[in-house]
Amino acid sequence: LQQSLGEISGAAGKSWQLHPDVIGFAMAGAGLATDLRDSRLFGYAKTGLLVNLAGDLKLISNYEANTGRVTGDADYQQWQNTLSWFAKNNHGLSLSANHAWHSQFQTTSLGLAYHYYF
Repeated sequence: LQQSLGEISGAAGKSWQLHPDVIGFAMAGAGLATDLRDSRLFGYAKTGLLVNLAGDLKLISNYEANTGRVTGDADYQQWQNTLSWFAKNNHGLSLSANHAWHSQFQTTSLGLAYHYYF
């Protein structure tokens, strides 16, 4: 799965309050990406859930289908899950898992990030 060097994109979507602590969402978007050798138009669709959990925890789970951001990059699908904890007003900690796949590859990544908002 290649990453673009730069891109400009936009999306439109809709969200639904499924439960006081659960929001469902769907969106579609398009953009232009470049890796300095080539540029490519791409499109994507995304759907998922945002769940407010106890103790300032939040879970975001989403599925995305993408046409590919750089020339030669194939369309792919991915499933992302992020668990975030907001300990204080300006501080947060996130644990994420991402699984992307296509007929010729699949990749899984895990991440841990500290966020400071100013």
